Amino acid sequence: MNEELLKAISEMMDEKLTNTQKEIHKEIKAIIKPIKDQLENLDLKVDTLQLSVKKSELAVRKEINSLNDEVDTLIAVLEAKNILKKVE
Repeated sequence: MNEELLKAISEMMDEKLTNTQKEIHKEIKAIIKPIKDQLENLDLKVDTLQLSVKKSELAVRKEINSLNDEVDTLIAVLEAKNILKKVE
């Protein structure tokens, strides 16, 4: 009889513990959800920022290439008019 009583008490405690764990798990999930949402939002912002930086880098490279071409053209014209001595 004592063993049955102990077993019944043990099962009740296990059930109560399981329910408490479930409640704690729910509360933790409720606390973590806004944090998770903020992290996802920040991740999206970082991705957007990285894309923006890459676009800016590409635009700067194109502008540098364009300026280099213009300088080369200017040098060629000045050399052709003997305003600038040719460098060989």
